Order: sequence, then C-alpha cells, then structure tokens
Amino acid sequence: CSCIFILYLITPFIIAIINKCRRKELIILLMIFLIFPLLEKRAYLHLKQIEVISEAEFGQLLYTFPIHRIPMYIEGIILFKFKKSLRSCHLLCNKLCNSILEMVIILGNILFMLGIFDNITFISKYSILIQSVLIGSWIYVFSFEEGAVSMKLAKLKIPDLSYEIYLIHYVLIINCGFREIMPIWLGTSIRAYFIEFIIVFVLTVVLALLWKRFIAIRK
Repeated sequence: CSCIFILYLITPFIIAIINKCRRKELIILLMIFLIFPLLEKRAYLHLKQIEVISEAEFGQLLYTFPIHRIPMYIEGIILFKFKKSLRSCHLLCNKLCNSILEMVIILGNILFMLGIFDNITFISKYSILIQSVLIGSWIYVFSFEEGAVSMKLAKLKIPDLSYEIYLIHYVLIINCGFREIMPIWLGTSIRAYFIEFIIVFVLTVVLALLWKRFIAIRK
C-alpha cells in the first residue's frame, strides 16, 4: 500500500512531464523503461554472486519497492496517451482481427508464465524484457475493448475490479499457502501450474466481486 501511495503522490508530476513530450520522445521513454527490468536482473545477479540476497528476498523486494513499480506505472500512462492520441478509434480492421490479436497475446502470456520457452536461450536471457513487452501489449490492446475477449470482460465489469484484484491475488498466493499446498496436491508440472493459475484467478475475481459488493466504501 505504501508503494501505491508513493505512485499517487508522483502521478501529477509524471502526467505533467508526459504531456509536454512529443511522440518521438515518448517512444524513447517507453524503450528506456522497457530496458529497466534488464538492469534489475543484472543487479540481482551481482548481489547473488556476492551472496548478499537470495532470489526469494530479491523478488519480495522488487514486488514492494517503488523503484520497481514506477517504470511499469509510467509505461501504462504512456501507452494510454498513445491510445488517446490515435485518430482512428479502431485498433485493427474489424472485431475478428482484434479478437485474434487478443487471443494471441493471452496465449503468449500464459505460455511464458508457465515456462514453456525457458529452454530457448534467447528467451531465457531476455525473459524480463519479453515479459514487459507481453504485459504492455496486453494493457495496450485490451484498453481498446474491440475484441471478443475484452468486450466480454468489459460487460462483466472485470476492469473495474483492478484495485481489488491487485490487493487480493498476492494475499492468496503468498499468505494462503498456495505456493506450498499446490505442488503437493498437483505436482510441479506445467499442467499443475496452469491449474493453480486458474484456481487463483477464479478465487481472486470472486473475492474481488464480494469486496466490491459488501466492503467497498460508497459515497
């Protein structure tokens, strides 16, 4: 929550700077922030070599540390500005093309998350950068809500639950023992990881809906 508070504090300054940038400058900024995860990985490898921090501790640090979140946050603002500045309101030619693009992005993210391509040297070496591009593509393409998947999610009001989903999913994964229980129940195969992902996703959405319905502060 402290990380979110810091992002809220700096948001007006970030937006003011971005609004003054031209398209070419925004593209340069976006590329710089996409490279930022590679610097984090290099820092981790150095700290691991001198035995200062473990992989689990470094992952926990990145998850809660603002420096890790700020680049992703700014990437989202820049992508939104690109979307807003498009003269045409359409991403691609029609709903079918947009739907295919959405499915490709979803499949790419799931396969990458499950480690299908980990044995490929190039993907393994630049995994963090590839993950940033995949997630950025997801945010950008789905924001148009012009494909079958994004339109359905919009009707279900899933995007409106982003705040609740953000807070709930991590609690389920870390504090409810999923990382310890699921490997015992399902094993450690790719299929098991996929089932774990589905279970956590469904539980997160259900709890987010309940939160929105019964707990959220209303005016």
